[in-house]
Amino acid sequence: MFIRKFLKTNQVDEVNAKGRFIKVMNCEGVFRIRATSQGRVLIDTDATAGFDIQTNEPFDFIEITSDINQKLQLWASEHKLSYDALSVKASRSSSFLALHYGESQQVTAFDSAQFRAQVLSETACWVGGEGVTNLNGIYLPENTKYMHDSAAPLHAYITDKKTYKAVIDSPESIGVSSIEGRGGINHHVSGGVFLHKSTNNRFDTGLIDMSTLQFTRLDDDVQTVWVYEGDMYCVMENKPSSFYIHRIYEGGYTRVVDITLDETISVRCGVFDGLHLYFSGVTQNGYEPSKIYSYNMLTGELLKTDFTVGMAGGGVISMYIDSVTGEHWAVSERHIYRGDFMTAMTLFKSLGSSVSPDSEPTFMQDHIVIQDQDGVSTALMRGDASEVVVNGMVYAMYKLDEKSWVYIDRTGLGTTNDNFTTKEIVYTFEELGAARGNLNSFFMFGDGFFCLLKDASTGKRLFVKFPAIIDQAEPKALFRVFKESF
Repeated sequence: MFIRKFLKTNQVDEVNAKGRFIKVMNCEGVFRIRATSQGRVLIDTDATAGFDIQTNEPFDFIEITSDINQKLQLWASEHKLSYDALSVKASRSSSFLALHYGESQQVTAFDSAQFRAQVLSETACWVGGEGVTNLNGIYLPENTKYMHDSAAPLHAYITDKKTYKAVIDSPESIGVSSIEGRGGINHHVSGGVFLHKSTNNRFDTGLIDMSTLQFTRLDDDVQTVWVYEGDMYCVMENKPSSFYIHRIYEGGYTRVVDITLDETISVRCGVFDGLHLYFSGVTQNGYEPSKIYSYNMLTGELLKTDFTVGMAGGGVISMYIDSVTGEHWAVSERHIYRGDFMTAMTLFKSLGSSVSPDSEPTFMQDHIVIQDQDGVSTALMRGDASEVVVNGMVYAMYKLDEKSWVYIDRTGLGTTNDNFTTKEIVYTFEELGAARGNLNSFFMFGDGFFCLLKDASTGKRLFVKFPAIIDQAEPKALFRVFKESF
């Protein structure tokens, strides 16, 4: 009996077939097959294309499971199948679009009947086997045809990053770190290591490994910290008109730059774009306009501009580089500015309460989310700075798709599917083992969506992880495929 199946992930497919011969004609990956006779297991093994076996006695039932969605063609019968291609030339063809969602992904699956496949992408890419990257793949400029003379799977890598969508279902894990007090995750450093910045005068500022929740406190002399794609720098030994820049690495600090200024300021914040260290500070009396400096790490050039905010005691208290657009953002007490640190910053929004300097804004495609010093979150539209009306106070919020958000309020963690017209608590704080605290936050990392809370019993930082799936709302690239088969 010739059997065609579309296997769904982790779903059992049952086949009522009798015989002693099983042959896998075609499939897209490894799957599990289990053949039984009156309930007794005759064979239980992984199989893939080309799998061919004869059991010692007849089977009467087959179960099939797969870890991935895939098409399967299978022969199961009392009679052995012998198959030879009728022609050495292809006799069938098909065309389709392969949607690519970023980084490395399979474009065409294994097909034992495939003669060849021609592939063309309007986006520059690298092609190869499983695990292909821009370092080991074959580079193809945009609109370049690639001839794949094989039945093996073809993978392609593009520079666009995968985007993930959180699934607010059963938490995958809940863990408590040794971090105490207030503070939030501010920067992704490298791998699964994040920078946690605390409001408690640096005592809980350090690095946290998300795989183990192990927390490594930074030296008490560390002040402003810059992070960029694995490189981390900090201000140490801040003096009235000079300070030292150290590079932070596993195990210690290396002094890399001595910066001398022509005036006496106190450095309060900074960011790093991979080339320039941007930092800001105010004069000792605190009533002068903030100074924004740019230090070129390659040439040593130091530039300065005044950042006038028009308010006594004001000045830049935090600086950010937009993770979506690359735009520069600065916060001054109750005011948010955007633009370029060294040329022009324009007022984006004035708020009714002071913005927290220790909770990095969440940058999303259409919105940014900020928190005030009491931990209350506000979502602002990028275009006109209008606020998302949430009908009550929320202490963290994150947009999942066009109309759906996840949020934290006074009672727990909830979701909305209509932009806060209605809200529903999914987990109370008690169910998560948490207590309401300041500076809760959400952040996406890899295949996990994390919520930062306060542990109810210890008061330390509680991490709750929810699963995240690849967002397939919009592909990052399209591959045109012409496939020829026997």
